[in-house]
Amino acid sequence: MNTGDVIFQLMTIFLIVLFFVSLGFFVKVVLTGQRQKANSIMRLEERLDRTEEKLDRIISLLEKQ
Repeated sequence: MNTGDVIFQLMTIFLIVLFFVSLGFFVKVVLTGQRQKANSIMRLEERLDRTEEKLDRIISLLEKQ
């Protein structure tokens, strides 16, 4: 084997490893984004529920008058 062949093989292995590392980071970012989106939706639903309860209380108070 000459030096050029060894360098070419090392670069090929490096690029393959880099591909899989990049793919792993991409999947991690996508999954993190989905979790944050789900948490945000849950918080919005909780706020909507609280708002509904407050409106029900206001309506019941207005109906008593």
